[in-house]
Amino acid sequence: FPVTIQAYNENLEGDEYWYGWSFYVPNNVEPAPWVFLGQFQQHYNYDSIWMFMKRAGEPFCAVLDWRTNNHWNCTGSNGTYPLIPDTEFRGRWHDVVVHAKWTEQHNGFTRIYINGVLMVDYSGYTRTSGNSDVYFKYGIYRHGSTKTSVVYFDEIRRGKTRNQVDILLLEK
Repeated sequence: FPVTIQAYNENLEGDEYWYGWSFYVPNNVEPAPWVFLGQFQQHYNYDSIWMFMKRAGEPFCAVLDWRTNNHWNCTGSNGTYPLIPDTEFRGRWHDVVVHAKWTEQHNGFTRIYINGVLMVDYSGYTRTSGNSDVYFKYGIYRHGSTKTSVVYFDEIRRGKTRNQVDILLLEK
């Protein structure tokens, strides 16, 4: 069943924030057919503007605008952005940092860093029309599997600067 926790509400039109979190998936957990581990979701229609997805045998992936780019395969096209190779996904901590300007306009952006490396540098809309705000959710969301899913989350933050959220910078 889905286990999600909502964090950091009220990212309104034109707001710019940094987000950081860490997660760990143990080696001894057999992968589910698919699992979502976090998302930036919108009020009003609850569509996800950014979804963080993992399918068995595929890379951990970011998907832009789930309603428009509802792709279950992370190919690096059609709004999908491979972030962590399947072979490097389990058995180690991963640090995610997202810098976003939330807007329906084309002057928005999202930059996604994985373990300190810029993996996504997207420019364009970061909210869809008619949505009041964007909020961050994390946890395990999956369907259609009887297998146990285990994910540990830590260091979940939102701030106005990278230095406030990036655990790699905070530990220095």
